[in-house]
Amino acid sequence: MKQWLGLGLVALLSGCTHLPNAQGDVKPGQSLILHKAIDIPPQQARRFIQHGQLLTRAELDERYAHCRIEVRSLREQTYVIEPDSFRITRVRNEVEAIAQAKAILLASLGDLPLLAMGDDGPAEMMELVMLYLDSPKQPDVLRLVCAGKLSDGNPSDYPDYLRPDLAKINQLLGDWAQVR
Repeated sequence: MKQWLGLGLVALLSGCTHLPNAQGDVKPGQSLILHKAIDIPPQQARRFIQHGQLLTRAELDERYAHCRIEVRSLREQTYVIEPDSFRITRVRNEVEAIAQAKAILLASLGDLPLLAMGDDGPAEMMELVMLYLDSPKQPDVLRLVCAGKLSDGNPSDYPDYLRPDLAKINQLLGDWAQVR
C-alpha cells in the first residue's frame, strides 16, 4: 500500500512540472489594444467578455473562462471606454474563492428537530491574471482581469480552470481587443 501511495505522490509531483508557468507570459510594458468601444452601464464598474459577447455580471456564466475590463469609478450614466492603446503597468496573479452558502437540512426524529450542515465539498475557485492599464486619454480605466473557469479542483476541469496565458487571453478577447 505504501508503495502505491509513494508512486502516486511521485506521479502527482512530476505532473505539476508540466503546468503552465505560474508567472505567466504577459509582462509589464506590453499593451492592450482595444478595437471596439465598451460601454459600462450606470452604477457599474466593469463589463465582461465571454464567448465573444459583451456581458453584465448577471449574464456571466462562470463555468467558462472570461475577461472583464474595470474602471475606477461608478457613474450615473453609461461610461464608454473608447478604442485605445493601454500600456500594461503591472501584472498580478490571483486566486479568487467564491463563497457558497452551505445547505442546511432539517430532519425530524420524533418530536426532536435536528439541524445538520450539508458538506458541498471543496470551495470553488477561479485563477485570475490582472493586467493594470494606463492611458493618458482614459485615466479612469483600471485593469483587465481574465479568469479560468470556476472549479472545485475536479480533474475533469483541467485545463479550463487554469489562469489564462497570453494566447488564451487574446482568444477570450476575440474581436474586442488584443494584448501584444
